[in-house]
Amino acid sequence: MAFPDVRLELLEDDELVEFIGNHFKPELEHLKHATPSAESRNGGTSDQHSPSYKLFGAVYAEIDRTILSVLCLKWILTNNYDVFTASQSEGVRLSRNSFSSLAKQFIDLLESSRDVVVLIVAIVVADIGKDTNLATKIEKHIGHEVTGNHDQLVYQAAKAGLIPCLHELDSGERHCVLLGLEFAANLNIPQLVQAENLPGSLSGIRSSPCIEEPRSLHIKFLEVILDVAGAAATKSTRGSVTMTEDTYHAYTCAIKALTELISTDGWTELQCYNTVLDARALLLKRAGFQRSLSTTNSSDRALLRLMCMGRVTDRETAECFEDAFNDLDKMTEQTLSARLNANGLSDADRAVLPYYAPALFARILSYKTPRGADWTRKALLYLMGFLNRACIASDNATELCKDYIITRDLSFILGTLTSDQFKENPAVLDNASLPREQED
Repeated sequence: MAFPDVRLELLEDDELVEFIGNHFKPELEHLKHATPSAESRNGGTSDQHSPSYKLFGAVYAEIDRTILSVLCLKWILTNNYDVFTASQSEGVRLSRNSFSSLAKQFIDLLESSRDVVVLIVAIVVADIGKDTNLATKIEKHIGHEVTGNHDQLVYQAAKAGLIPCLHELDSGERHCVLLGLEFAANLNIPQLVQAENLPGSLSGIRSSPCIEEPRSLHIKFLEVILDVAGAAATKSTRGSVTMTEDTYHAYTCAIKALTELISTDGWTELQCYNTVLDARALLLKRAGFQRSLSTTNSSDRALLRLMCMGRVTDRETAECFEDAFNDLDKMTEQTLSARLNANGLSDADRAVLPYYAPALFARILSYKTPRGADWTRKALLYLMGFLNRACIASDNATELCKDYIITRDLSFILGTLTSDQFKENPAVLDNASLPREQED
């Protein structure tokens, strides 16, 4: 059974929601059980007008995120700027010029109606690996245990033939989606934009099968943009909250840098990564931040990584990060800088990928309005101290290690950040324990 063509310009938004509900029932069941993303955990209300409520009579955060991403695709292709930006505040709103550039990129890269179909399928399947039941399903099918993050799990499920909607595509379309899933299993682009991953995370990108198939690489890049556009669906499903002017330029820069790394001889992983950091420095300079940050200075580069992880785009928040960083004692500042400047490119340069760090910064910044800048600076200071302890690339680390990178899951500390004790005194973070092999 072939997956039908989708004429987005002929569908009302509610009709598109119904279309997704009718054609992706098994995939949406996985999303019902998916662990919510950091954005989804950061608050929001149960919206009875949300896509998931309309389909199932209950609110499911990851279903709303996925369907909002598809709706964003429709608004882009139908040039509906007003709806796309309806949920954005004036100070950060995506400009009309940037929206036009975004729409042109989509129109140029989606060469046929079938490319639109493939992109929609790629959007829907991308996050089903967040359902822990998927790992169990894969294990039953292949007969042995599977491990990995949600991107790696969905790729394994696709290879095993366990995603029904892929069987409704022809072989070329299915291959295109599979190559995109393989690419994401090895490189998470949002982690690059947030400087959460490392230059070493980019190693091997030139050998990815995806880059030999331009269609699959283009579909993957567009899917990432749409995933980000739908990320804050718990806050609003009536427009993209997150694809603001600054976010658009950050992702455009990262995708351009990756394209250069893939296509240009002599370009290195470190150059690609530093391009993303340099773009953040330029963004902050334009926002009025006085300090000129350079990737050639280790202290500046460490602060830039922290600001990328914190998704900092405005002068006031940048100054808060700078003050917290400057308030670290000298030894902590030096060791944190050294650990954040490790690149994971050799055995002598082993590094820690602080998985979930952006969500930890986001949690602290969510308290900024009620608690004020002084409290926020203090909380950031203690979080930076925690990261200093967490980012030790110890030789006996037991976490997932790929080449010279140790992926360390820091989500366990979220409970501390949401506690009343932390809100009263952020210094309690100094008492947060780490697994034994992470301690000095």
